[in-house]
Amino acid sequence: DVGSWVPLATTAIGRSALAASSEDERRDLMTQLRAADPASWPRRKRSLDAAIEEHRKTGCCSSFGEWQPDVSGVAIGFHPGRGLPVMALNCGGPSFSLSRAFLLGEVRPRLASVVRRLEDSLGSSGGATGLGESRAGHASPAPKRQARAR
Repeated sequence: DVGSWVPLATTAIGRSALAASSEDERRDLMTQLRAADPASWPRRKRSLDAAIEEHRKTGCCSSFGEWQPDVSGVAIGFHPGRGLPVMALNCGGPSFSLSRAFLLGEVRPRLASVVRRLEDSLGSSGGATGLGESRAGHASPAPKRQARAR
């Protein structure tokens, strides 16, 4: 659903927004996530660290049944520039119709292409989306967010 709230820690779009965030914002969001559920924090932290590394290496984050058992998705976080906050685009749906191989092999490159076109049209400094490279900073700090993606 457009405009619906989804968890930051277990969805591809939430993880990719976190991965693309500045170090300071990521630290703030991680602190909020730890405070919201201290008992499951060690497991959640390992999962988030793996997602950040996945975004760094592959240019996307994935979620295969971690948010809801029958939902899979991939997402790419990026800096749109012009002082806008980090954004993310995703593609997800029922796991029975979106296999891991299809999402990573077919959808991820197409999603990366859309993100590159958005970055180009907005004049952002991006340029590394989908290539496994990281980007340094953006024009202005993003506003503080709560630990969830919309």
